[in-house]
Amino acid sequence: MKYPALLALPVLMIVDYYATLLGAVWQQRVYGRHFTSQHYELNPVWQDAVAERKWFNPRHLALAILTPAALTALLQIGSFPDLWARGLVGAVLGVYAVLLGRHVGNLMIFRYFENHPEEAAGSVSMAHPLVLAISGAQLAVAVLPLALIAVLTANPYATGGALGALVLALVHLGWLRRAKSRQQ
Repeated sequence: MKYPALLALPVLMIVDYYATLLGAVWQQRVYGRHFTSQHYELNPVWQDAVAERKWFNPRHLALAILTPAALTALLQIGSFPDLWARGLVGAVLGVYAVLLGRHVGNLMIFRYFENHPEEAAGSVSMAHPLVLAISGAQLAVAVLPLALIAVLTANPYATGGALGALVLALVHLGWLRRAKSRQQ
């Protein structure tokens, strides 16, 4: 196999999904008393499954198997220059690294609220576009250092990781525009 790092992709995809479900559950404990929003999951494709707490999701499991298999086949069979292929692998793994980092951060915040419930009072109801805007801003925090690393190292995996994080931020911008247009 040319790019063994792709073997991590199905694991990362599955961990991402279950970290989302765990976050949705933890969010409701204490944090959710103070901060509410329409959706916990930001990706419209998975909002219903997360809202319903589908711990077994055949559609997601199929994607977690088929996506890495298709990507592996494409890179094994295709005539991509190695530099581009490594960049693509970096982009895909970079997206999941950022997503999983965000999950860890969310879980840490939810845990802090559980351990210190007296530190918050009142409640804020956040519209979905606001949540998307906040998430997009948080992604910018990841894109900037990744871009700096990519520039300084000229490593195709690092460049791909930075571009993957940027694409994820742009996807959030698209979701934000769509959510805003639905409000009008």
